[in-house]
Amino acid sequence: MGKVYAFDHEGEAGCCNEEVSTLYVAADSHKEAAKLLKDGMAGCCGRCFSELLADGSWDVFAPPAVEEPAKCKRCGSSLTKLLGRCMDVTCPYNSRKQDETWTEG
Repeated sequence: MGKVYAFDHEGEAGCCNEEVSTLYVAADSHKEAAKLLKDGMAGCCGRCFSELLADGSWDVFAPPAVEEPAKCKRCGSSLTKLLGRCMDVTCPYNSRKQDETWTEG
């Protein structure tokens, strides 16, 4: 199964009979998940779904971390990706790479 889909749901969850507002379904597509939920073949509350994940029979993959954009050491503006220079034209580092030493005066 590829992804986990969340569906708005007002009422009891079939897994534990708790009142919930969201049900989670693991499926290969949104269409498949909606059909499984409609047919009563799937749909867990958050607590029960997390217990399923924690039991060890699932492979859980986290998305890759999003890197924070590099910031200028002097003014905190973003750096150009290619040259590593400050994008703020008023900053003294605008014409220098960030690995160069900057001194005032």
